[in-house]
Amino acid sequence: MTIGDVAKRAGIRSSAVRYYEKRGIIPRAVRSENGYRTYSNKSVKLLIFAVHARSLGLTLKEIKSIVDLLLANQSP
Repeated sequence: MTIGDVAKRAGIRSSAVRYYEKRGIIPRAVRSENGYRTYSNKSVKLLIFAVHARSLGLTLKEIKSIVDLLLANQSP
């Protein structure tokens, strides 16, 4: 899914998707042959979680810690 699709589904701007990616909240996007970022459904779910967590007052550092725990406990 493209960055625009992900942004629309998460209810944020494309620039925010790139910001959350840079901060490590979502995994780095895979680049397609044409250089576009492509994201998985997992990235959308993590972004939606991050947006809700921010609305509850959690900091990005706190959100990153939670995301790290979630991802560490997932089976490969």
